Amino acid sequence: MKKNIFLSVVTLLITLFFAELALDFVLGDKNKKNIAFQRYMLFSEGDVFKNIGKIFKYHPNSKITSKVFYDVNNHFIEEYSYTVQTNNYGLVQKNDIDQNKESILFLGDSFTEGSGHEAWMNKFEGTYKNYQVINGGIMGAGFSQFELLEEYISKDYNLKKVIVLYIGDNLRRDIFNHNNDVINCLKDHSNCKGYENFYGFNQSNIYEHLNFLKSKRVKSNTKHKKTFKYYRRLVKKYLSELSVFYYPHKFLKDKFYKSKNKKKISNLKSIGNLIEKYEKNILFIRLKQKGEILSGNSYNSIYTRDYINQKKSQHFECDFNNDINNFYKYDSHPNKKGYEVLFGCVEDILNKALL
Repeated sequence: MKKNIFLSVVTLLITLFFAELALDFVLGDKNKKNIAFQRYMLFSEGDVFKNIGKIFKYHPNSKITSKVFYDVNNHFIEEYSYTVQTNNYGLVQKNDIDQNKESILFLGDSFTEGSGHEAWMNKFEGTYKNYQVINGGIMGAGFSQFELLEEYISKDYNLKKVIVLYIGDNLRRDIFNHNNDVINCLKDHSNCKGYENFYGFNQSNIYEHLNFLKSKRVKSNTKHKKTFKYYRRLVKKYLSELSVFYYPHKFLKDKFYKSKNKKKISNLKSIGNLIEKYEKNILFIRLKQKGEILSGNSYNSIYTRDYINQKKSQHFECDFNNDINNFYKYDSHPNKKGYEVLFGCVEDILNKALL
């Protein structure tokens, strides 16, 4: 009996091993998209983010240098560097906005903001047809944060149309702003403690600063590695990235799973609230993520799309031509070419669908 159990286990493991090799050969190892590079998001020292209640925007009339570095094999690689230019309201666009003009508000996260390159929204040059364009894209936001930002902007501006650009990840995001440690770190890089995620920098000692931040992260990670929880998550992550588990799990989840996660329920409610408020004057555009080009639409994207369609609201998609060359190498955001493709797609949708 013991020998039979042993042989069965060995046979199963060998079968899984060769199935994994076969899937990787056929699919090009497409599911290994979550390679763990260490990302460092830096901003030129000074006033960057401004909290407004539970959410935030940028400080108005600012030009802020944004740099993102990745620690790859113990080498810092600068993925991108650009200038974040904000208008009179602290939103990422060159054009100031006027309270008296009828406006079209674009809601979204960093894809809408234009993280990684000069804001693609500037290509509208401040107007679309007879509407003033307002870029309500804020990095890290989810649907609940979209709703709060819309409430904040609609108090001061005459919003006639709303365009919601979303990615699947928006469904699992919580509302957030920045605590004092982050604000202080952004004001002066010498205040940084290493865990803030958003860091101020001074160009004269940027690599010295990066090494300091890295040392703090290593120390923190070493501490966490001593816990059972850390090893459990490590094993879970490793198994979830194996093709023999990834694809069956994805199929079953897409077909049958209905999330009861509180953040997801809250985000779905916010989608419903926006639809109820704007009715025919709102439309949704799903933006395909880099990982989805590699491995297919995520559960969150499918779940969100189906919910919006159930509400009978206008829904469209921009897929970046299904080309990962429209994204940065390590970062998940579109590059210059990718944002040009995104602008073209959004403009086409507006020309066809905006009433």
